[in-house]
Amino acid sequence: MAEVKGKQISKKTLILETAKVIFSQKGYDDSSMDEIALKAGVPKSLIYYHFKSKDELLQKVISNFFKEYENLLSTENTLNDCKYLQFLDQNSDFLRVIVIESIKKNDSSSYVFKVVELLMGYESKITGNENLAEYKKSHERWVVEFFTSIVPGVLFACYKEKWCNHFNTDKTALEQDFLSAYNQTHGAYHRSILER
Repeated sequence: MAEVKGKQISKKTLILETAKVIFSQKGYDDSSMDEIALKAGVPKSLIYYHFKSKDELLQKVISNFFKEYENLLSTENTLNDCKYLQFLDQNSDFLRVIVIESIKKNDSSSYVFKVVELLMGYESKITGNENLAEYKKSHERWVVEFFTSIVPGVLFACYKEKWCNHFNTDKTALEQDFLSAYNQTHGAYHRSILER
C-alpha cells in the first residue's frame, strides 16, 4: 500500500490520484502513461493491469470527480454558492481538462453535461418536482442552469487566478463581485420562477 498525506491508499487509487495531478498540470494530450507511472512510483504494466488505456484512466478520474460533486450535492440541504465555488476552485486545474476534452469537436463525450444532470437530479429531490430530473419535461430549466450557472461557475474557477494576476485583484473581492453578478443574472431567473 502506498502512503499519501499520512494515510495508506491502494496502488490503483495512487495511480488515479497521480493521473489527475498529471492531467491537471499538462492536459490530457500532453500526459503520458510513462509519466504517470514514474510519478506514482509504479510499473507502467500495473497501470495497464487496472486500466486498458489512457482514455479509460481519464474516464475513471472524471467519474471520481463526479462522485465528489455528487457527494457535495447530497451533503448540502441547499446548494450554498460559496461551497459550490470552493469545490470548483479546489478542482479548477482538473476542470480545465474536463472542459477541453468536452469541447473537442471529434469527441462525442460531453463530460460537462453530467454536471447539469446531477444538479437537476439534486434540485428535483430537494424541491419534490420530479419533472426537473428529466430533460424532456424541463428542458428550459436545464438550459438556464447550464448556461447561466454551471458554465459561468466553471469558467470563473478556471480563470480566477489568472484574472487576479492579470488585473492585480484580490481573490476575495473578485469572488464577491462574481457572486454579485451571478445573483443578478442566474439569481434573477430563480426569483422569476418563484413569482410564476
